[in-house]
Amino acid sequence: MAGPSDVFAVGDLGLILHYDGAAWHPMASGTTKVLLDVWGRSSHDVYASGRGGVMLHFDGSSWSAVDGAPFDILSAMWSTTAHVYATGQIGRVFRSP
Repeated sequence: MAGPSDVFAVGDLGLILHYDGAAWHPMASGTTKVLLDVWGRSSHDVYASGRGGVMLHFDGSSWSAVDGAPFDILSAMWSTTAHVYATGQIGRVFRSP
């Protein structure tokens, strides 16, 4: 969430919704994987992660895949100014490039 009029939600079949303060709008994610978590540093720097090792990045215009996730499930994301982290199976942690 970047603010009360800039909220993201994720779910099954690659579902991503964006709330603009008035209504929820679906967004094209480019995946059909189950998305489990969403984390944003700003309205143009948002990440979503989920099953199948999928991690997506939203740059303010569109969602694109983040390469390099080495394991099946990514969830519970957090970030620093340089990287986004997501927990995975058996206590593993993935760091975005």
